[in-house]
Amino acid sequence: MASMASLLPSFEFTATVSSGDCSVVYFANQRSLDRQVAVKVFHPDPGFLASFETMARKLAGLQHVNIVGLLDSGVVEGMPYLVLEFVPGKSLAHSTKGNAVEFGQAMTLIDGICEGLAHAHSKDIVHGRLAPSDILLNQYAEPKTGNFGLPHSEDTGTERGNYTAPEVLMNPAAASKRSDVYSVAAIFYELVTGSPHGPDAAPPSSRCTLCKPEVDLIWKQATDPDPAKRMADASAFLAALKQAAAGGKAKVTLPVKAAVKPAGNTVVKPAGNTAGNGGGKARSSGGFDWKLVRNIAIIIALLYGVSLAWDNLKLAREKRAKENQQILAKQQAAKEAALAEAAEERARELARLAALGDGDNGDSKIPETVETPMESLERLRSGLASGRRTEMPVGSARKGDADYFLVTERMTWPDAAIFAEDHGGHLAVPAAEADAEWLLAEVSKGKAAWIGVARGGQDSWAQVTGGIWDSTKKPTGSGMHLSIEGNGLAATDGNIATRPFIIQWHRNGSNPGKLAAQLAATAKSLSQSPRFFPPGTVTFGDRHFLHVRRPMNWADAGKLAEQAGGTLMVVSNPEEAANLKAMTSKLDSGKRIWLGGLLDGSLWKWATGEPWVMGDWADDADATDENSALCIRPGNGWDGLDREEEASGFIIEWSEDAKAGSVPPVAFGDDVSALLARAKEVIVATEKKRSEDLEANLKKFSWDLDAFVKNLNKSGQQQWGPEVERLKQCTKDDRFVPEEVRLQEIVVSTEMLKVAEYAARKQTEIDAKFGETIKAVRDSFVVKITAVRDEALKTGQIKVAEDTREIIESADDLDEWVSSFGP
Repeated sequence: MASMASLLPSFEFTATVSSGDCSVVYFANQRSLDRQVAVKVFHPDPGFLASFETMARKLAGLQHVNIVGLLDSGVVEGMPYLVLEFVPGKSLAHSTKGNAVEFGQAMTLIDGICEGLAHAHSKDIVHGRLAPSDILLNQYAEPKTGNFGLPHSEDTGTERGNYTAPEVLMNPAAASKRSDVYSVAAIFYELVTGSPHGPDAAPPSSRCTLCKPEVDLIWKQATDPDPAKRMADASAFLAALKQAAAGGKAKVTLPVKAAVKPAGNTVVKPAGNTAGNGGGKARSSGGFDWKLVRNIAIIIALLYGVSLAWDNLKLAREKRAKENQQILAKQQAAKEAALAEAAEERARELARLAALGDGDNGDSKIPETVETPMESLERLRSGLASGRRTEMPVGSARKGDADYFLVTERMTWPDAAIFAEDHGGHLAVPAAEADAEWLLAEVSKGKAAWIGVARGGQDSWAQVTGGIWDSTKKPTGSGMHLSIEGNGLAATDGNIATRPFIIQWHRNGSNPGKLAAQLAATAKSLSQSPRFFPPGTVTFGDRHFLHVRRPMNWADAGKLAEQAGGTLMVVSNPEEAANLKAMTSKLDSGKRIWLGGLLDGSLWKWATGEPWVMGDWADDADATDENSALCIRPGNGWDGLDREEEASGFIIEWSEDAKAGSVPPVAFGDDVSALLARAKEVIVATEKKRSEDLEANLKKFSWDLDAFVKNLNKSGQQQWGPEVERLKQCTKDDRFVPEEVRLQEIVVSTEMLKVAEYAARKQTEIDAKFGETIKAVRDSFVVKITAVRDEALKTGQIKVAEDTREIIESADDLDEWVSSFGP
């Protein structure tokens, strides 16, 4: 199947966001309006295709700040696609990862989600299977719901099934507004509790301290298995939830029972005695009902509150409607400007043709439609990319077995090379000086233009079609990339300079200038002489580096580097770090470029096994999350990025470093574990010694008291024996408790007091000695763990440094530190 770039040439596809069994979502740039969009392409399905157009027309009517807007739709090669508003953020599922959020934030998120659903419900559109993965959070953390009316993967058992109403799980056609109420209530539950919703879920208040019992009632009604018992729509749910969260009485819709009318003319009287002064105070002697007045006053107050709330709601909705209109107006203005610019370009071309005439005294007719060279290039893009050469773009020139075309849009050399490959060709490679002169005269018409040659190392020039390029005429300048100009070949820094460029197509439909072909040629040449490195390769000593500007995840980048006979770049010393900065200093600071490092547990390692001896982290680097790999942000420093995400490119390294052997890296994890284990061992031994000393002290206390009684005469034994036994019971956990002597009012003799005072003093000494020993152990531990942290910081092991910092801080409180080692 053709690539998306060839199927939809009006979009520049920049990244694959997600892929499932129903659809694939891409990020792209819409060339005509120069704006970022998301393109959702559905896999061919005749059943879905039949209803797609109707569904798309309905979704186009959803214009709301809390709904992902639909910009365009269509079908290409049997695959329906939607062009959607670009939301610069991640999904609610990815942002929370199932963890609880602050209650106020949860209410704000639910407010926006329900407002979007309410707008859809007002147009009789339901979502049916709403889940956190359908809700995107923009840069202001505002929710925007998508995937209305679209097919989903059949994941009813776990993820989406946790949020889908029971009736929809049984029959997707049964989806209704009340089904969406169930879903948004399930999402609310997970936001405030951090637990997945399910049939056996406990009330929110059992896990969320800020959830009032009134909130439990609203949640319970909204997730009732019977849809008839839920709120009618998202607006009703939101209103009830807000009132309950504010502490108001939860309004739960219950079945209404018919009033029972008394038989005959029976008058229903209030309970209690209503005669004389013994009756209640519901009615005065003159018959005036104060209770009725009070109830009327309450009703008036409630009506005023409802009116005020309604006015505020109308103002909020009017504000949002105004914001939506402003967004639409801006988009329409941009579209009209693009159309106007295209019309002006077409008018200029028509005027040029009219001025040329056709030699018949001005009576020539101007064609009604004139296709510009760039328009024809884009029209033919799909065919050119697939190898078809039956029709070539307007303005092409042919020489030998190749066709050539000048792209007048100015680009950097690397961007021009990618553009050429996306259109089935490569930057033109002149075989000889005469070819270069012909390109300049016949194709670029004397204009400077990039060709497919750039430095492939320190002293050689490489051509995009593979192999070393040689010319008897030395290029002027000291840059990396070649262009043809009026005075000959010029070497320019094409990473920042821009030029028009020439694309070359081979008549047989092949494209030897593809990046994959260049990398394969490099891998093959590494065991030969001379070795070939792709155009744009930078050399430092005996190391060669190529910055590949193709978005992909870390694993795929590593595989491509390996297929080229190299590795993702390793920075094993300050000199290589300086080389990396030099290579990337002029690149966009917003880019992220993969390197060959990954986080393994708490340690950052190089995939090649080379020692990790330094780090050049950005000040705001996020390098402690598991599953992170290493990237560089040009001009900022190193950073961590989830390996599954796509960076803007990667750097391949060709060197012998990984084969040369290496010094084993510092075993930070083993060091920290050993220190913790040794500290625990000493603490356990010290606590055991203290317990033994306390037990011995208590035994001596008991023996001394027994000896005192034994030495008394019979009368003395009768007098003091009972008091001694009571005194011996003033213990707890191998300790003598002096306070119990006073509390139990035990009478003690002078000798008994001496024994008690000695026992108390001795156990104080035992505790003091234990405290001194433990403090010394803690201080020694902190010194050693601090040394580990300092070494981690020195070598760039940022995760180890963060972990050890937390360990050091936890040791500030001696008692808590000791207890952290357990019993």
